[in-house]
This record gives sequence, C-alpha cells and structure tokens, in this order.
Amino acid sequence: MSQYKTKEQALVDFGRVVGEAAAIIRTLTVREAAERIWYPGGPSMEECIRRAEASGLCKPDPVDPPAAAPNVPRTPPTAAPRSHSAAPTQLDRIEHLLEHLVSSGKQRVYSTRAAADYCGMSYGTFRNRLAAKTGPAQHKDGDSNGFFEADLDAWNETRLQPIGPR
Repeated sequence: MSQYKTKEQALVDFGRVVGEAAAIIRTLTVREAAERIWYPGGPSMEECIRRAEASGLCKPDPVDPPAAAPNVPRTPPTAAPRSHSAAPTQLDRIEHLLEHLVSSGKQRVYSTRAAADYCGMSYGTFRNRLAAKTGPAQHKDGDSNGFFEADLDAWNETRLQPIGPR
C-alpha cells in the first residue's frame, strides 16, 4: 500500500470533507458560522459575517425587532446555481481549491472521521486506537478533535511496517 493517494482519491476525500463542512454550516446561523471561522489575527468579525452571508449556506440570523430593521437594509444572499451532474466545472473548482490548500503552506487539520479516512481505516477502529492511546497525536478545539496531517503521516509510518519481499 502506497503512502501517497492518487489525485482522484484526494479529490474524493476533499469532496467528502467539503460536503461534511457544508452540512454543518447549513445548521448554523450567519452569526454562529462567523464566530466559528473567526480567529485572532485573521479577518475581522464583520468580514467573517460578510463571507458567511455570501456563501448562501447558512440559515438567516433571527430578525431584529421592527424598530431596528429600517436602519439596516438586508438583502438575502444569492447562492450560485447548483448543477446535479458531474460537470467538469465542479471538478475543476475542487481541484483548484485542493491545489490552493496544498500550495498555501499551511498544515491541514482533519476531523476524527476525515483523519480515519486519511489513514485508511474505519472510523470505529480509529476511535478505538484513540481510546487505547495508541493513535496519532490529537489536538482539541472545544469539544472537537483536530489532527494535523504531519502527525497522521508520522503515525502511519510507525504503524505500517514493510513485510519484505516474498
């Protein structure tokens, strides 16, 4: 088993992660999504709110009382039309995002489920390894686990040993 994924495997995994993230975002209001993406030294909270609204994925924030509404004009976010076919344009966008992530030099962080996929094992087995303290280094963000790609690679190298020629 090669330690490297094919481009197609990476794109499928990337699409799965993006799909999971979109499903989570759809349950959040604009303000909640902005609070989750804001970080110190990053874009301002107002910019995060603007980006969350522009995505068109979030639920609208609760409407303020009518007295405050006339001062703040609200236009509903417009979502890009979605294609239900496997159009090359969608694949091109995913490839572009993947290349951007790889070339940005930042370490990727995986959720528990995405880390299990990355390591090539089932979610249950991965969770069992974590519970037994034989899994990769994990980091916490509130109640969520985060796994750096470098830690996953290092752990995979220690657990996967070559068996030699046959």
